[in-house]
Amino acid sequence: NGHSNTGNRTAMAETTSRLKIAIPLIAMLVLLAAWSGWWWWASNFAQTKLAEMRANLSDRFALTCTSEDWGGYPYRIMFTCTEPVIELKRQGTTVSSAKLDILAQAYNPSHIIARLTGPSEITNPRQAVRLDAEHLPLVTGVKFKDRKFAIASSRIKQLSLRQDGALVANADAAALHIRPADGRPGVDFAADAQGLTAFPGTPQVIPLDQFTAQANIDKLPVGAVRNFNEFARAAAAAGSVITLDSFSADASGIGATASGTVTIDQQGSLTGGLKSRLKNLDKLLGELITRGVVKEKQARAASTLLGLFKRPDGIAADLRFKECNVYWGPIKLGRHEPLF
Repeated sequence: NGHSNTGNRTAMAETTSRLKIAIPLIAMLVLLAAWSGWWWWASNFAQTKLAEMRANLSDRFALTCTSEDWGGYPYRIMFTCTEPVIELKRQGTTVSSAKLDILAQAYNPSHIIARLTGPSEITNPRQAVRLDAEHLPLVTGVKFKDRKFAIASSRIKQLSLRQDGALVANADAAALHIRPADGRPGVDFAADAQGLTAFPGTPQVIPLDQFTAQANIDKLPVGAVRNFNEFARAAAAAGSVITLDSFSADASGIGATASGTVTIDQQGSLTGGLKSRLKNLDKLLGELITRGVVKEKQARAASTLLGLFKRPDGIAADLRFKECNVYWGPIKLGRHEPLF
């Protein structure tokens, strides 16, 4: 009996030992099967939703690819479009690039990331426009909360933009953020850029070391708008108020800040004003003289007049808009073209 009991205890011990090894393995296999089932369901759901979206927007938007592929297992749900062509039909604009990836983490499908790999080409036959862009991947993230849009952010680096072969702009980095306004009506916007140069190699060159801006539009025009002119017309009809919460820019020691509100009247003119501050006016006037934008006599007169608004941290004067005229302090800077 002693030998029998000892044998039974040994067998039970061996069985227990095997179970200790098998249970974690079985649990892991069950979890793997459950996760794989979830990923398969989520991937098929995403494929269905993307197909529905493309069908529902077919009168306004089209995405065509040389080839399409779905993957990302086990952690991501990923759609890859090779040589994408994005057509904005109402605007008549087409964007083509090397590759488009759209992905989401399988455990957080409310955060969607799109990555557009260049080079890219932007064309609009209606406007006789063709732009060629060299850039690192353009990355756009969109977040949803409680199934509602929460925020969208886009960032691009090492951008070089050419029109008909001529370089028109480049930037080390640039970003744009959009979200529903918090604590006020409308939509908030934020933008920033570093190493931005417009019209390089020309007398009109505008080099900015950096700029940042934050703004709000209280009534975002709804409905289809094909271009900026139509957007401005819709904003005027809606009585939209554009609030510039903050703006700052720096170019080789010449700095500017501004904030205020503007509207667009029924004639397409900006109306309203911004409180602005300019640092290093004399350097700016010297630059304008060098470029032939103003003459020395005009620069001296401007320096004298604006000297009345001089503060320890720069020239503080209101930038005002009325009937397409633009004024800075006592000086009329000129006129802007009607926005529509």
